[in-house]
Amino acid sequence: MTDDQPTAEEALRSVGIIVPDAELTVSEGIVVSDLDEWSVRVSFSDSSEAIADWVSESFNGSEGLLVSSDGGTISQRFSPEEVHEGARYLNGSNPEDPSATYTVLISPEGTDVVIAAARTSR
Repeated sequence: MTDDQPTAEEALRSVGIIVPDAELTVSEGIVVSDLDEWSVRVSFSDSSEAIADWVSESFNGSEGLLVSSDGGTISQRFSPEEVHEGARYLNGSNPEDPSATYTVLISPEGTDVVIAAARTSR
């Protein structure tokens, strides 16, 4: 993994997600492979309506999948303790760069979002 971690905006653009109009926080993500170039988490909070609008715009109207039980496995980039029943999640990659992947986790209340974004070596 490189020492050059992207900013929140760079990470979201890299994985092909629209940058929301919110205050973004970036932190180190979970590394799952020696092939990871970088792994970060981008977090933000907003009203449930604003987040629903951002999700709809970012993911072509998809609301994501419902987490059916606490600790459900949605991605190796989230620990089981972070995943709670009633949350929603979406997985994908940038169509123009499939090595740039993401998992979006939306709180059960619909007000908090954590995006695990990563790029692996090609």
